[in-house]
Amino acid sequence: MKFKTILKNKNFPKIDLVEGKKGIIFVKDIFPFTTISSLLNFFRNFGKLKRIFFLKKEKQPLSNKKKGRLTIMCFVEFLKKISAKRLSVVFRSLMDLPFKEVFYLKNTNWYKLIRFLT
Repeated sequence: MKFKTILKNKNFPKIDLVEGKKGIIFVKDIFPFTTISSLLNFFRNFGKLKRIFFLKKEKQPLSNKKKGRLTIMCFVEFLKKISAKRLSVVFRSLMDLPFKEVFYLKNTNWYKLIRFLT
């Protein structure tokens, strides 16, 4: 009975649910033909996304005769750490993916990571 009266009391402060730790993954060598929407749909299958940061780099060829190859990488932050870990584990068993490698970044702060990259 006391619990119901506390909830009915309007002066009682609202308790915000504390979000868990966020998980960050690094996706390496995304294929150039992959669209951003298909990547987002794939990542959303594992959990809610908070932020994504894409990087484009051109690899320099070893010889002068060949052209450079475009590589795309991204950092994805999930709202829950377990979602990022699940993606990195499931990646090993899946075959038809639009990227080559996924790494779970343990104990990584998003702001320090982006500040380092820019």
